Order: sequence, then C-alpha cells, then structure tokens
Amino acid sequence: MAAGDPHGTASHDARNRTTAVLTFASIVIILHVILLVMDKALKKYLKDGKFQNVSLTRSKQMGSVKGKGNKTTEKRLRYALVSAGITGWKVQPKHIIGNPDFIFKKEKLAIFVDGCYWHGCPKCGHVPKTRSEFWKAKIDRTKQRDKEKAMLLEEEGYIIVRFWEHELKDNLKKCMKEILILVGQENGIM
Repeated sequence: MAAGDPHGTASHDARNRTTAVLTFASIVIILHVILLVMDKALKKYLKDGKFQNVSLTRSKQMGSVKGKGNKTTEKRLRYALVSAGITGWKVQPKHIIGNPDFIFKKEKLAIFVDGCYWHGCPKCGHVPKTRSEFWKAKIDRTKQRDKEKAMLLEEEGYIIVRFWEHELKDNLKKCMKEILILVGQENGIM
C-alpha cells in the first residue's frame, strides 16, 4: 500500500495497467506469429518462395497496389466524412487492436473499408486464373484475418462496421447514413 492510500487502490490501479499492457503485448505477439505462419503457408505455393516467370509489367502492377490511402476506399470515405462535417474520428489510428481504417474512439466504433479483390467480396471479388491456388489461399487468409481482427475489437467493446469498395462507390450515401446513426449524428448532416 502506498502512503496515504489505506485501501491499496494505487497499487491495484498499477496492477490493472500492467495487466492491460501485458494483454495488449500478448495480442500483438499472437498477431505477429499469425502473420509469419500465413507467409509460410502462402510460400508453399511458390517455387523457392517466389513467383516465377512474372512479367515486369505484372510485377509493377502488383507492386503499385497500396495497403493504405487507396482512392476507392479510404480516401473516398475520408472525403465523405469531412464533407459531411462528421467529427470525432481518426484514420488508421496507432495502438488500436486490429488496425481499423477509421475509428470513433468515444463511440467505440471501428470501420474497415475492404477492397473487393483483396478481401474476397462475394459480389465482385474473384480469384485470378493464373496461380489460382496461391491467390485463393491468400484471399482466404485475408478473410480469416479480418474475422480475427473483428473478434479482438469486439472483445474490447467495439462495434465493427465493414464497407466493401463497391458499396462506397455505388452507394456512399447509404454508408454515411449508417455511420451517422451509429455515432448518434443521424439528425444532423445528411
């Protein structure tokens, strides 16, 4: 017990913070191990762990695909949030389990915007005809990782919302309305 703390609450709070840090660290380590296992599993489909006979054009195309800041997903939603005057959100916040694309921390709302190809959209995603075994495994693993991230965030009390790339393109207003309702601003802007 600390001096002036007859109930030992200061040491109890310190233990809780230590437990939270250890829990977060454990989750980070588990996710890192999962990614290593995923890489190993995907490489079994590749001779010597690398693609063979890939044209320079195809290599440049695949290398130009961004994981963050994509115009058809993250930037489109970000622009809509700013245009609508919605506040209280952050883009790809650090130190949040699962790395959501957008977070409303106060409302405990995590938003993911998923590219139809990379996340295996049932409406418009597809598996390429070349190296299809590899791509099917990669897309399936991405879908599994998406479920795992959602589960971790739900355990922390977050509401999870996922928008497909085509939803943002075809019906951005509907996506925005869903966000407005969830953050309690539905009577305002739209």
